[in-house]
Amino acid sequence: MLTISFIILSATIAMGAYLLARGYPGLPIVHGASGAAGLIALVLAFRAHALSGVFAQDAAWLLAAGLCGGIAIATFKARGRPTPGLLLLLHATAGGLAYLLLAGFVFGH
Repeated sequence: MLTISFIILSATIAMGAYLLARGYPGLPIVHGASGAAGLIALVLAFRAHALSGVFAQDAAWLLAAGLCGGIAIATFKARGRPTPGLLLLLHATAGGLAYLLLAGFVFGH
């Protein structure tokens, strides 16, 4: 389940990079859904294998923070308001750090 979470989040990071570079109307929904699925898979991996790695736990918390940031971004977009740049930066930073921590945990074992 941990590997599945890593693969899902790899696709999420790729979609986020594409959104940053070009943008695509339907891609933010898929990006958000795959990020949430990656977080769910990571939490299920905790339950199934009682993972106690600090990297994996920190990755889960950072993913949750990134998910909250993504929901805030979607709220701004739905109201037709411009998204604050700092919110985008925090969302991308939380997701990127979570991905790096998870990669360290997956490939460090």
